Amino acid sequence: MLNKQQANGKAIGAACRHSGRALEDCFSRNPKVAKSDIFAGWKEMNEYMLAKKMDVVPSSAEDCGPDPEDKKKAAPEQHNTSAASEPAKDGE
Repeated sequence: MLNKQQANGKAIGAACRHSGRALEDCFSRNPKVAKSDIFAGWKEMNEYMLAKKMDVVPSSAEDCGPDPEDKKKAAPEQHNTSAASEPAKDGE
């Protein structure tokens, strides 16, 4: 019998596979969940989908907003303008 953490990991893995997400992406999006549990759920769902000839159902959650990494890329870099406006001193 699975404990709650294992069952949660398997559910996450199955959902990742069903939505067409790569296993590595699933691991990186869920760092606190045991990789073995995620893999077990992903593998079970993969076998089920192949047996039933099911297609991937893309997640609509990806359309909800930008990835936090995208925000970092989109934000303009901030430079310290006070240091840039001072002339360089000899010897520094």
